This record gives sequence, C-alpha cells and structure tokens, in this order.
Amino acid sequence: MYELGNPSRFSNILAEIRKLADEALKLSESRRLHEHMLSDEIIQLSEKRRLSERDHSDAALGVAEEAFNISEKRRLIERAHSDQAFTLEEKRRLTEHKQATEALNLQHDQSSLEVSLAHQEIDKLNRQIIKILENMHETCLFFYDYRLIYLNAQTRNLYWSKENIIGKTLGELIPKNISEAFLQTYQNDATAQSLIRFESEEFQNNKCFQFFFYPSDSGFLVCINDITRAKQIEKELIQKDKLKK
Repeated sequence: MYELGNPSRFSNILAEIRKLADEALKLSESRRLHEHMLSDEIIQLSEKRRLSERDHSDAALGVAEEAFNISEKRRLIERAHSDQAFTLEEKRRLTEHKQATEALNLQHDQSSLEVSLAHQEIDKLNRQIIKILENMHETCLFFYDYRLIYLNAQTRNLYWSKENIIGKTLGELIPKNISEAFLQTYQNDATAQSLIRFESEEFQNNKCFQFFFYPSDSGFLVCINDITRAKQIEKELIQKDKLKK
C-alpha cells in the first residue's frame, strides 16, 4: 500500500494555501468597497457644492431683477453679468462633474484590475494544487461546501471512469456508515487538522478499502486505498501461525 510521506504536513500546506488565497480575495474585495465608498462621497460633495453655488447665482439674479425699476440700462448690464456668471458656473459645474466621473471610472478600472490580479493568483494556486494531486499515486477527491469539486485522474480511472460525479455529496459516493461517521466529526469541528481513517468492505464487492480524510477549514480531502491484497496476506499469515501452533 502506498502512503503519503507526511499526510498531516500535506494537509497543513493545502489548508494554508487555500486560506491565503481566501484572505487575498477578501482583502481585494474590502479595498474595492472602500474605494467605491470614497468615490460616492466625492460625488455627493461635488453635488452639494454645485447646489450651493447655484443658490448664490439665483440670489444674484434676484438682485438684478429688483434693480430693473432703477435703471433699464443697469438692469441689462447686470443681467448680462448675471448670464455670464451663470454660464461660467455651469461650465465649472460640468467640468467638476466630468472630473468626478473620470475619477470614478479610474477607481473602478483600478479596482477591476486588482480583482482580476487576485483571481489570477488564486487560479495559479489552484493549478499548483491540482498539479500536485494529479501527480500523486493516491486516489484523491476534494469536497468544498460538502460537495465534490475535484477528483484526480487516478480516482476517475479506477472508480468513476464513465460517470460525472462533480457536485455530488460524500454520502452519494462512499458507504454511508463511513460518510456519516466522518461528517459528524467534521461538522462538530470543521477546523480540525488531524487525519481521520476508516476501513470498509462495502465500497466494492469482495474488496476492502481504506479511506483517509484530511479536514480543513476550507473543505476536506478524501484518499481511497485498495487494501484487499494486504488483508489477504494478513489472513494467510494468521492461518500459518495457527497451523504452526
């Protein structure tokens, strides 16, 4: 039977990689939300300033209209000044709005780029993990949120070569007595890092299998080993010892 050199260490490395990837994504999302909030505040301040300046412009227009009775000429001049001031203010408002929009677009593009880079890093880590699992002689399945999201080629070729099992639960793939025993332990303490092992003769007829579970806070890895031959040799040795006695 082939076994990992240090299953616990491999589990810790796998859990740590997943944890770092989750933290990187959370940090990127937090930064994006913070930048979006700042952008909203900038727009609100700009709109408040525009309304205040518009009020001042309207007050100046009122004064110009009251001066109409004093002098038609003065009214026309003041009206011209008022129109000019309004035009300049409108131009200024449009410029500020344009600058605020450009700043928002720039922040959005920067946030999108950071999220994209974070996803690229996560994809890179996932490819590295999958490469490690594909090169293993062990049959490996990985479950996230209690459903299968990955199985290596060794597992697919030996047990599910003609069936798409992605998305299935643990209880749908291995004997229920084993899946229920493990899930009870895992649900009580999903952060447990210790290796859990079971044996069963119900997975395939006339065969005995060992199931190794490597739980972590991001899911759990299941490795399946056929120990039928080892069990037969063990029985033969026991029978030989009995005959000698």
